[in-house]
Amino acid sequence: MRFTPVALVCSSMVVAAAAGTTFFALTPPGVRDLAPAKDASGTIESADLTSQIFTLRVKEQPQPMHFSVNEKTEYTLDGASAEAEKALRIGNTATVAFEEASMVASRVDAITPE
Repeated sequence: MRFTPVALVCSSMVVAAAAGTTFFALTPPGVRDLAPAKDASGTIESADLTSQIFTLRVKEQPQPMHFSVNEKTEYTLDGASAEAEKALRIGNTATVAFEEASMVASRVDAITPE
């Protein structure tokens, strides 16, 4: 059997192996697959800015959805940039972009009730 070395460069890592070896993907430290953001629309039922959480009542869901926010969360109210305190008022309708695994809202687009 003849040994043929093969080198692969992955990010900052070099892997050498014999030809015919099965490879699998390695994720470098600090890098993770980012799931695409999901969206949910409904009415804000509650908000606790101290705890950085809020609840959204979505028509298609039997239970309300609970989200957390952080310093990276962006807010709009009636189409303009807004502070969390104004966008997350109870009764506002909102569309929330969030990462499903963590339920952290990346963006909240709120509309005041008419």
